[in-house]
Amino acid sequence: MRVKPAAFALFIISSILFLVPHSIAQNPDTLLPEQSAAKAKQILQQLTDALGGPAYLNVRESDCEGRLARFGHNGELAGFTNFKEYWRYPDKSRTDYYKKGVVINTYNGDQGWTLDRGGVSELPAPAVADFQELTKKDINNLLRLRVKEPGMVFRYGGQDIVVSPGCRPLVAFFRPHYGHHRG
Repeated sequence: MRVKPAAFALFIISSILFLVPHSIAQNPDTLLPEQSAAKAKQILQQLTDALGGPAYLNVRESDCEGRLARFGHNGELAGFTNFKEYWRYPDKSRTDYYKKGVVINTYNGDQGWTLDRGGVSELPAPAVADFQELTKKDINNLLRLRVKEPGMVFRYGGQDIVVSPGCRPLVAFFRPHYGHHRG
């Protein structure tokens, strides 16, 4: 089989374009700690700028609504639940779920309540602890508050696609309303 020169040239150019970014990318294992921290901070700054810079950082309240897709144990779609979520950063949250009635979960720091057809009740301590742990890892709190904490360590980990076996897919469609924020 004879290869046409144009096809061979296209193959060579494509190969070069594919390999060049991989050879230029920084290997996180060869960076000094100071270089790694600087690269991590640079990426966080780019992320913050892409989200709106100072306007994003000054948001103190937000609300969001959407649909959560629920999946069964077999991976099949089990339905959708509409929700509306309100935040007052860093640790106050209210989520309303609309499915055969309204269920409202509210958190205020180290306290939590739920409202359903049976009335208002306190959320169990593990649910509140989970909420507190999640707020520490929430991207909004990380970018607005936690990056400034004393002792925060920054490391560049490189580029990778992470696939975790055993994870169930979660699909959510969100409509954030940052226009209603108060600084």
